Amino acid sequence: DESKVVLLVENFHNRSVMGEKWDPWEPGIPGLLESDLLYSGYFAVVSAESRRAALKEIALGQTGLTESPQQIGRFLGAKWILTGDFIVAGDQISLTAKFVEVETARTLASFTEAGPVSGFFAVAKKASVGLMKQVRMDLTADEVRIIASAVETHNVEASLSNYRGESRMEQMERARILKEAGKEFN
Repeated sequence: DESKVVLLVENFHNRSVMGEKWDPWEPGIPGLLESDLLYSGYFAVVSAESRRAALKEIALGQTGLTESPQQIGRFLGAKWILTGDFIVAGDQISLTAKFVEVETARTLASFTEAGPVSGFFAVAKKASVGLMKQVRMDLTADEVRIIASAVETHNVEASLSNYRGESRMEQMERARILKEAGKEFN
């Protein structure tokens, strides 16, 4: 659909001090936000399969590109990138999500939300809604309620375990692609 903004979703960066425990949220948080953004109907998201194909193409050296988000975004026809970071300090989390324009690398919108780690999902949902409002998306009260209520689990440890597994699978796929291309995995 030509009317939708094509979005490349990047892993978020864990900026927590000694925060290896929270690393699984690097791919997990953008996955949560992606679901909310898709619900809005405003975005089309570059599929993981397309991203893997682009990585393979880049790894094989057929494009001459390096692997920056902007270059992958251009290669895949994305207009915007969803990225961000988070910090866990004690029992609090601060999450910043932003939209970056692929062509200019200019930040189009940024939204920060904070709260208790036990309320991680509510923090992520508020960040989704806040980010959408930053780009002037008119969400009805019902849409905000639906987005806020669509939670996979309320168990923080279960979410970390789930995302840890997803992250391992992504790393294995990346290593396989690079091995096929005769390159080393970092």
